[in-house]
Amino acid sequence: MSATSITADKISDSGKDDVLKFTKFYYHFPVPFVIYADFECFLEKSDADHSVMHVPSGFCALMVSIFEEHDYKLHCYSGKNVMDEFYNYMNQEEQRIRTILNQNNAMIELTEDQNICHKIATVCGTCKKEFTAINFKMRHHCHVTGRYIGQVCQSCNLQLKCRTWNNEFFVPCFFHNSSAYDSHLIIKYLHKKESKITVTPSNTEQSIGFG
Repeated sequence: MSATSITADKISDSGKDDVLKFTKFYYHFPVPFVIYADFECFLEKSDADHSVMHVPSGFCALMVSIFEEHDYKLHCYSGKNVMDEFYNYMNQEEQRIRTILNQNNAMIELTEDQNICHKIATVCGTCKKEFTAINFKMRHHCHVTGRYIGQVCQSCNLQLKCRTWNNEFFVPCFFHNSSAYDSHLIIKYLHKKESKITVTPSNTEQSIGFG
């Protein structure tokens, strides 16, 4: 599963109408890991003021990956200290993903068909521009598996890599009803002092996302 953000730069040429042109070609490179998660809670009533508190009772997380050997890793937990267990799980997954994506394996030798396709290609498979003596043809490959991906120009080859956020690999996490419920639990129990959160709010009670 991959998604492309609609991002464009406005280019103004003298004597011509303004043109919107897609330039963020690194969005063509699929995100290698995605986490889908959900929390379950029970209601705890306070005898003092009769208020009701939502207390986490468990969570389930599914890791999905473009790499078959790392795809569909399911983790479920129910018991005490749910949020501590959740953060431990996320930290372990972060370290595991970092180890995988930090690999820099050499490209596996191309098959005969791949060599033929690469040789006859005249345009970049990503930006669709013709190869030139300055922006020449290159073999784009996955640094984790070593497999050949396709022919790209030099400019795109430098962009097509795993995205980062705050100098860390970017791993999207999707929570069921995150904006109205799960995000409140995550932020409330976030106890690491060095943690920094950037929130995209939709109103005073809900957020579109955070990182």
